[in-house]
Amino acid sequence: QRLLQEDKLTQGHAKVIVGLSSEEERMVVDTIIGQKLSVRDTEILVKKIKNKEEVKEPKPQISEEMSKKLSNLQEIFKNLKIKTKVKSKNLILEFSDISQVEEFIAKLK
Repeated sequence: QRLLQEDKLTQGHAKVIVGLSSEEERMVVDTIIGQKLSVRDTEILVKKIKNKEEVKEPKPQISEEMSKKLSNLQEIFKNLKIKTKVKSKNLILEFSDISQVEEFIAKLK
């Protein structure tokens, strides 16, 4: 409020920084004043700060047992390109020609 009265911040700036922690607020205010940020630039800065605060879910990990099985698969099918996507639970096998498909099927039996 003091900075608003001293015309160092506009109401637009003040609205943008509402909801930040006092430490973040001080940092943003110092940046606004020091770099003479526009309200739009301040919005971008605050958005970056808030995005850093979001807790990201850890990526699902392949179990050690599953990892060993995939390694064994890759060892058996050395010429075969194998991709795994844990999150979507996909196992993608890419064959370069029909002989690889036939070899794969034969080894499965």
